[in-house]
Amino acid sequence: MRNRVLGLETEMLASYLSFIEEAELISQQTKVFEMEDMFISFLREKFGEFFSNDFIQRVILPNQSQVYLDTGNKFLEICTPECSSVKDLVLHKRVGDVIVARDLRRFNKQLQENNCKPDVGLYFHHMATDNKRKGTCGCHENYQIYQMEKDIKYPPRELDKGEGWPVVSRVLSPFLVARKLLEGSGLIFESFFGGHPFLSFCISQRMEFIKRMWGPHSSSEQERPAILTRDEPLTVVSTADSFMKEEVKNFKRCQILIGEQNWSPFCDFIKFGSVSLLFEMIEEGYFVDKERNIPWFSSIVYSTGFFLNRDFFKKVNRDIECQELFFCCHYAGSVQYQKGLKLHEILDIYSDWMFDYLSSYGSGEKDHLYLEKLEVARKIKYAADCFSGGDIFALDEEIDWIIKLRWLQDLIKTETGIEIDDKEFISGAANLTDL
Repeated sequence: MRNRVLGLETEMLASYLSFIEEAELISQQTKVFEMEDMFISFLREKFGEFFSNDFIQRVILPNQSQVYLDTGNKFLEICTPECSSVKDLVLHKRVGDVIVARDLRRFNKQLQENNCKPDVGLYFHHMATDNKRKGTCGCHENYQIYQMEKDIKYPPRELDKGEGWPVVSRVLSPFLVARKLLEGSGLIFESFFGGHPFLSFCISQRMEFIKRMWGPHSSSEQERPAILTRDEPLTVVSTADSFMKEEVKNFKRCQILIGEQNWSPFCDFIKFGSVSLLFEMIEEGYFVDKERNIPWFSSIVYSTGFFLNRDFFKKVNRDIECQELFFCCHYAGSVQYQKGLKLHEILDIYSDWMFDYLSSYGSGEKDHLYLEKLEVARKIKYAADCFSGGDIFALDEEIDWIIKLRWLQDLIKTETGIEIDDKEFISGAANLTDL
């Protein structure tokens, strides 16, 4: 399937923008929930409302994005319309964000006119938790895929008798871990060591909340997967639409939960473009004879997706210099062996496979979607080369976590007058306290 339906859901957390005392913040907690309901009501008055088949009250924005309160943790959530190309998705995501931001300013102005507490903000922060909702704000990528266990036969080996989900997980898992270099949103993390605060810069806000690489449950804190394998239909079709219902049965939705909210269009374009292209390669059988060449992290249990080493993601998340070696399983004939690979080397392997697959396109198939996929592969290759050369600040206008790292370096220079060399700053970012 060379053209698939794509969509993005992003959860947000409401909070006050002004600085208030902690005791007052706790007393105002209930009012924050009221503000979320009031903001939804404000949008309904402006755009109207729509009741979907799941009985959620949704507000349809002018670009067909939707805003609603999620049924689970009651986070405010915005989702894009269904898009048929990655560039359309990136554009609609940005338009939806701009519409919500514009109307949030109008909402705050209305609060001020009614003598209510103004300055309510919406945060795309993946570590955001509060006393009432135990959870994190997620960013969920949605992809239309074939019912692969019926349509595609892969060598069974250890892939749970050749079923579709393990095939998807086997191909995607190493790439999704390495992809954090391309779409991490950056975080300054505080911990305590010997009774003293310890600050470190991390690549991802979301990564350390993921407990396994794939699984059927998204709400469990102990089992939150990177790839949701729950068998969900692509859409709900009424019984009257018999032809459409029969067509829809051939597809289902795959949801990726490890992704993050990005402000950089470069990150969004690579994030969706790469996974969409890998799904196409899986469906076309590209990995049938390459399955043994896929690098597999030794820290992940092959049959269940659980982590043998619970610090695996923590190690990945603090690899600011992108030079850490991670042990991966490979095969030489029937012999399994381990090899240390850096994350950017895994990106390099996958980008080479993408170029190889795209070279099989015929001259009549090289349309705008082909050019879009080729651009995705080129951007991944470019980023991998920058990481390989140790020049991560060459990407300080493209990738969110590197943009924030550069901002932090400039902030230290502005506040202290101390100018730190790029390489020294990158190597010291894992320990900001000493830096």
